[in-house]
Amino acid sequence: MPKGMKATFNTDGSVLELPVGAALIKTFYYDNVQNIANVGGTRIIETRVMIRKAGGWMFADYVWNADQTEASFSLAGSFTDVTWKDETGNIKMATYRIPSEEQCIICHKQKQTVNNTEVTTYIPIGIKPQNLNFDYNYGAVTKNQLTKWVDEGYLEGNFTLPAANKSTIDYNDTSKSLEQRARSYVDINCAHCHMDNRHCDYRPMRFAFSETENNLEHMGVCVDTEDMQGFPGALSRIVTPQNTERSMLYYRINTTDETYRMPLHGRTIIHTEGVKLMQDWINSLQPCP
Repeated sequence: MPKGMKATFNTDGSVLELPVGAALIKTFYYDNVQNIANVGGTRIIETRVMIRKAGGWMFADYVWNADQTEASFSLAGSFTDVTWKDETGNIKMATYRIPSEEQCIICHKQKQTVNNTEVTTYIPIGIKPQNLNFDYNYGAVTKNQLTKWVDEGYLEGNFTLPAANKSTIDYNDTSKSLEQRARSYVDINCAHCHMDNRHCDYRPMRFAFSETENNLEHMGVCVDTEDMQGFPGALSRIVTPQNTERSMLYYRINTTDETYRMPLHGRTIIHTEGVKLMQDWINSLQPCP
């Protein structure tokens, strides 16, 4: 954050407005890596950066070397193999995909009309108050993350914290309802493309957390698949209650085929925990009228 500058609040479900010069930095890594010299250690793969310029947001990506001593700028996109031991002790392997600039654009683009002309701009995804409204352990103190940012001068304080039912939750938190967990999962994994003026706005789903409360249609429930695109004929609905084999959403999150998988980018493996969550949610739904 530039010295003396602050982010400002728009709405619970909208990205915070950051000033020119601000940067968002996110580092991707694996713990307990097996295919490195320091077996069982951490391997940093990449550090992604979004920078707010006067003309809008721009992307940068830095790919770390095998020695973990430096990272080189690249927006070309590439692959790297990773083998790691997961939290249950199982050995897993993946061909990790470092995104190209074109792939960054697909997930971050937003269509706008300026002087009767449609233009494409880019915005962040995760820095929405509804996604940040939780307590964080800062070492010396545990405090609501948004409140901490206000206290530190990074965020204007002229807003009210989102209500609990307006905030996303940890999809792994089984003390919360299955509906809240499923809605939170698709909000962060799907909504950036499936909302108005985004990459997949021609589809009927609207996965933003603020748009799925008491709205199963926005979650694709009992909604007909408009374009089969060579998919199996049984997948005639986005979500068919109590039947994952007839649910397009389930099919697409449960495949690694680049032609069919969802999300389009950002993964090369199946997220088994997420698939199980969505399976449980689909099986909990009431049949279509």
